[in-house]
Amino acid sequence: MTEEKTAQNHERYKTIVALLMALVTIIGAVVAWRAALANDEAGDTNFLAWHAAINAEEAHTVNNAALYQHYSSYTAYVRYGYLGDLIEEDREDATPAEAADLERQQAEAWDVATTIQEFFPLSSLNRDGTYNLQRELGEAWADASKDKDLNPERHYAKADRARDKATQLISILTVMGVSLWLYALAEGMKHAFRYVVVLLATVTMIGAVIATLIVELR
Repeated sequence: MTEEKTAQNHERYKTIVALLMALVTIIGAVVAWRAALANDEAGDTNFLAWHAAINAEEAHTVNNAALYQHYSSYTAYVRYGYLGDLIEEDREDATPAEAADLERQQAEAWDVATTIQEFFPLSSLNRDGTYNLQRELGEAWADASKDKDLNPERHYAKADRARDKATQLISILTVMGVSLWLYALAEGMKHAFRYVVVLLATVTMIGAVIATLIVELR
């Protein structure tokens, strides 16, 4: 009777250990799945970061080229406007005949200056008439960001977080492998020490589960 009871206890023990091993295997598969998803997310987010970096470089190049053209037009506008002002000063000491010719030159200079105004944004002018380069670049960047993603840094940061998560989950998966090994070791033991091994394996499994929840919820 005692031997029969011992055999039943042993079978019950093996069944419990087998169920615990199956549980660890299932949990390990879930953790591996989550690690794979995190790794895929890191790859996808890296692609978005590269795309945003290309957009940012393109916007930077286009905006600076437009700024150079606008500033060139502004300098021409200032030059012709200043020329008209100088001619106006010369008219004061000129003869009637010279004054008429100077008036024509002055009108031409100011007409050219007025025409050139169309080739740069007046919103970029300061109150004192100087050109605000940073304001134009800032406005151009803001307009470009409405149509395209120009911020790769936020994608890089998100990719790093996903990559760290995948690394942490893989580390947890390794711990679960240790737990599974301990269960397999305990399953073949007949000495009473096997219960200590089972307890150690269970604690390891529970710790891995808690660590997984912390990683997922953080």
